[in-house]
Amino acid sequence: MPLPVLILDAQVEEARRDLDAIDAAIVSLLRIRLRKSIAIAHRKAALGVAVYDPERERVIVERVEAGAVRDLYGGLVAGCRAAGEAAVSSPVDGGDPSAPADGSQGR
Repeated sequence: MPLPVLILDAQVEEARRDLDAIDAAIVSLLRIRLRKSIAIAHRKAALGVAVYDPERERVIVERVEAGAVRDLYGGLVAGCRAAGEAAVSSPVDGGDPSAPADGSQGR
């Protein structure tokens, strides 16, 4: 038997609020991860080591279960590496790629 529309709407709204909170936490953690990736890229450049370490990326991504989550995580890892490489190749770009686009502190 289908749920009444009002109950369904309340459930949908509650689930959306939960997703909004989860999204905020994910974005906050992504900013932290991006900053750390850029810091590592700068340190590697200072040491004369290549930023890209395919074996390290493979190990990181394989820690995540197979499927859509792994695909998303692989893209995240590659994106963080690309940001680190970009920061090292043009350190005077005038901005922090991990900062929110709206200029807020992201908190």
